[in-house]
Amino acid sequence: MKYKSESSSCKRRRKFFNALSIRQKIVTGYALSLGIAVLGTTGGLLIGERYFQGARDNILLADQEKAGLTSLQGLLLEIQVHQ
Repeated sequence: MKYKSESSSCKRRRKFFNALSIRQKIVTGYALSLGIAVLGTTGGLLIGERYFQGARDNILLADQEKAGLTSLQGLLLEIQVHQ
């Protein structure tokens, strides 16, 4: 099945893969699959780390706000006692 609109790079790839033995094609397939898996895992870990860092920053900010509000609440109670 030859396609008339096939580009020269596609023709070169087809010729290259046709020249490979079955064993070489299997090894190439496994290598490609492993490469895609490694890239996907690495990308997922990097994205996850970014979201984790953002969540950690939000938790630290919330803890600081909580400490400030607790301090303010304590001061208000002291003011009420002294009135």
